[in-house]
Amino acid sequence: MGPMATGRYHSLDALRGAMMLLGIYLHATVAYSRYGSWPWKDGSTTGLFDVSLGLIHVFRMPVFYCIAGFFGALLLEQRGAVGFLRNRAVRILLPFAVGWAVLFPLVAALATTAMNLALEITADRILRYVVYRQEQRAANATINRELASLRRMFILAFAGCSSSASEARRS
Repeated sequence: MGPMATGRYHSLDALRGAMMLLGIYLHATVAYSRYGSWPWKDGSTTGLFDVSLGLIHVFRMPVFYCIAGFFGALLLEQRGAVGFLRNRAVRILLPFAVGWAVLFPLVAALATTAMNLALEITADRILRYVVYRQEQRAANATINRELASLRRMFILAFAGCSSSASEARRS
């Protein structure tokens, strides 16, 4: 083995870092582009972001796959099939299983709690809230904004749930 056997490929680290930064840009600008399936879009979209998103999207993920393939082949060559599988199990499968075992029950409990709380919001409770806020001398415009925010949260939650459900049906 040569001197590179124990060293790092700094150029590939830099390439991976650059692709990650482009990923941050890509995900931040989707809200300002006419494309992408985000539940919230800014009203002032621009074609400039559409072009840059298209250019980045064409090569960013394929670069990640090429880097992963390169390092996967290198690992396979250095450690053999058993060493490769052991490494992947420890570095990918184990964290996935532990994370899933911890996060899935928490997310399920949070979703169930949120759904139960959402079902408790009735027209009667909203009217009582309006009366309560008026008794506190809140302006009607303030109350309307508060209720509009609540409505917007429901719409975003519904859009998120329905897009997740439709993506699950497609796969």
